Amino acid sequence: MSNKKNRDKWEDFKNFLHNELGITRSDIREWVDEAVKDEAKRMVAHEFSKFNVESMVKQMILSNRNYFDSDKRLNSDIIKEISVILAESISINIKKQ
Repeated sequence: MSNKKNRDKWEDFKNFLHNELGITRSDIREWVDEAVKDEAKRMVAHEFSKFNVESMVKQMILSNRNYFDSDKRLNSDIIKEISVILAESISINIKKQ
């Protein structure tokens, strides 16, 4: 009995949206798609704003864990980041005699 009552309420609500407000199923889908896209962009931006390769590499180097043997890609990423840090902080002048 309550199942039929709930269905009737749902039908009344759908009819109100469609007939009184002129809202279609495709309107609702479009709004939901837009809201989901916006939320996904916000979440990704928030997560990437917390991610800092430089600080991660420094933390990995200073910790006593051995990150250099287990994963070749990780090793390559660390080498690249260390070289960038060193290149920005060290100045080398070569003079020919």
